[in-house]
This record gives sequence, structure tokens and C-alpha cells, in this order.
Amino acid sequence: MTSTAKTRILDAAEELFANKGYEATSIVDIADLVGVRGPAIYKHYASKAEVYKAVVDRLFAPMKTYMARRGSLAEDQSFELLEKLVKHHIDNPNISRIIQQATLNSGDHLDRLVDDWYRPFFTGILQQTGAMTSVIMAFHSMLLGYITLAPLHQKIFQLDPLDAEHVAQQLMLQSEIAAL
Repeated sequence: MTSTAKTRILDAAEELFANKGYEATSIVDIADLVGVRGPAIYKHYASKAEVYKAVVDRLFAPMKTYMARRGSLAEDQSFELLEKLVKHHIDNPNISRIIQQATLNSGDHLDRLVDDWYRPFFTGILQQTGAMTSVIMAFHSMLLGYITLAPLHQKIFQLDPLDAEHVAQQLMLQSEIAAL
């Protein structure tokens, strides 16, 4: 398998972890979705935990980059950062689903998300913005809820909550909240 195969493995694993969670996903499930036998996965990743880490790192790495650049942004450019973070989540809805699965199942995978990504990410936001923790939690919950509930809202309101118009409205709302 080539690096393209590694990408296919991560794509399949991301989809399965997002929809079923870590515990309910097996290496055989991932291999079946890729179209290979289970042992082929082990040529690239030593364990399911290593595949999970690679999936999460791939999804979260751009947010770390955005936050690193935040320190050099002028205050009026903060909306651009907010927009990039929100759009990254919307463009990658499996972020929200994987977080939801890890939260519902708790355990080591939630601890890894917290230790590797969330605690450093939110600590940086709190330090750079001076925002109250409760505001950050509300903003984060609203973003993840907006994305994970998009299929429900699409059926209720018969519109696409993730289209450009509705994403722009969501960004404006979140920007107003962030300004509080």
C-alpha cells in the first residue's frame, strides 16, 4: 500500500470512528471499508489506537495552526480566525461526531482528546482572549451542536444548515457572542 493507501485507511477509519465510536470500530471494519484484509492495516499502523491518533491529529492539526497565527493577528482580524475555525469544523463534520462519540463513551480516548488537543487549545484561547470559561464552553457547545444536529435541522426546517448562507448567519451569531 502506498501513502494513498494510508489516506484511504484514515478516511475509512475517520468515517467509522465518527459514526460508531472507537470501541465499536474494529481493524476488520476499517479494512473492509478500504477493501483490504485486516492485516494490511498493520503494515501502516501498529494498532487501532495508532490509527485513531492519526485520524484525530489529521483533523485537529489545522486548528492548532490557526491558533498559532492568532497571536500575530490584529484585533480586527479575530473574526477571520473565528471564521476559519468554524469553517474547518463545518468542512470536517467528523470532528464534531468523533468528539461526540468520545464524550458519550468517555474513557481513554476522551482523555487523549483533552490532553493532546482540547486543553492546550482552550488554554490558548483563554490566554489570548481573556474570555470567561463559560463563554468559551457555550461557544464550543453551540458550534458542535450546530454541526451534529444539522441533519435534524435540515429535516425540520427543510433547508441546508451547512450551506453558505446559513453558515454566514451562524458566523455572525458566533461573532456577536464572542464580542460579549
